[in-house]
Amino acid sequence: MVYANGLESALEECADWLADNAPGHIMLTGNGRDKRDPHLDVLMAETCKELGLAWPIPDDVDFSDSDAMQPYWDAEQTAFADLTETERGYLTSYEWFITLEDPSRSEIKAFIAELAERHYSDEPVVAVA
Repeated sequence: MVYANGLESALEECADWLADNAPGHIMLTGNGRDKRDPHLDVLMAETCKELGLAWPIPDDVDFSDSDAMQPYWDAEQTAFADLTETERGYLTSYEWFITLEDPSRSEIKAFIAELAERHYSDEPVVAVA
């Protein structure tokens, strides 16, 4: 759970913590020193197969030719549609949600009190239907 000034800040804070403490929740993009997460390649391979594109991108494709690369950019958009991009990598979009948006002080206190009550209860914290 993250409290921040805005959704983007909250997602970045969450991604920073996850990358350092629970790296399995972050799919690394391969930028900088980080190694690209193999799950991203699996998503691209599946999408390219569905679209009839070769994967990995053949050596003879000119990366500077926007017409040649457009199908792969479109494939990436499709493959990564359920991912949320952060500076540290991708989060799976279904793993995060907004609990309170622009809460008042009293709403925050009530929410924390409810969490504390759930913590000491034998009931499940989240009910899944």
